[in-house]
Amino acid sequence: MKKLIVNADDLGLSSPINAGIIQSHASGIVTSTSIVASGQAFEEGVQLAHNYPELGVGVHLTLVEENSVSPNLPTLAPHAVLPRTYGELVKKVITRQIPLLEIEKEFRAQIEKCMLAGINPTHLDSHQHTHALPLIFPIAIRLANDYKIPGIRIPRGLPSFQDPSANRFASKCVLSLLAHADAAFFPRGTCKTTSHFKGLFESGALSEDRLQKILETLKQGTSELVCHPGCDDPSPRYANWNQRRQLELASLTSASAKAAIKKLGIELVNYRQL
Repeated sequence: MKKLIVNADDLGLSSPINAGIIQSHASGIVTSTSIVASGQAFEEGVQLAHNYPELGVGVHLTLVEENSVSPNLPTLAPHAVLPRTYGELVKKVITRQIPLLEIEKEFRAQIEKCMLAGINPTHLDSHQHTHALPLIFPIAIRLANDYKIPGIRIPRGLPSFQDPSANRFASKCVLSLLAHADAAFFPRGTCKTTSHFKGLFESGALSEDRLQKILETLKQGTSELVCHPGCDDPSPRYANWNQRRQLELASLTSASAKAAIKKLGIELVNYRQL
């Protein structure tokens, strides 16, 4: 049996992103999303999640580019501002400039903010997959168990011949290797993860053609496909991500995607159904 979780990251980041995610669920194949506790449209995202109870909602743990939720993180977030880039965060984590206790404190604050807003998280994932870093992954596992969160993402994608042109290709290859190590040492008897992961290298450019190829090559078991749909967002704040959110929205709501799901006998699920 082939089961597929289609997870749209970044709920709560902005109103146009919220609108695209909900449209991708209501009119498309998205079954799951993950919410950014520090997003400027968090409250709107929470309300939308409540309006669509069949949409699984996880916590999109965030360690870069946003403000912190916890007010007292002198090293991780001086003045309540998280590191501005992924590279800055990685460097400081590797060199132990950021205490892991501060990362755990911020993760807990984000999870608890979501839960206090009425979100019952289906899983944990993270912005730029920072939770998959070797020093951080055990923290995420521990918190998933502490808060009885059923699932966690392990972003162990494999590149294809199309992918060398993908945004941040080299860093994604390194991340994938680290994630495979996470999977190899994933503790038994804890929260669950999927057997396969898709979309790492297509992130921000999930065209209808690429989506079709992913669906056609799904393996037996449960897979997660990460995606980033959204409506037009005039804000320049996230322009450096080079994500074509409207392209992904069109792909995820296309007739061809729905037809492929039916033809290939793929069951659409979310993390609560693992």
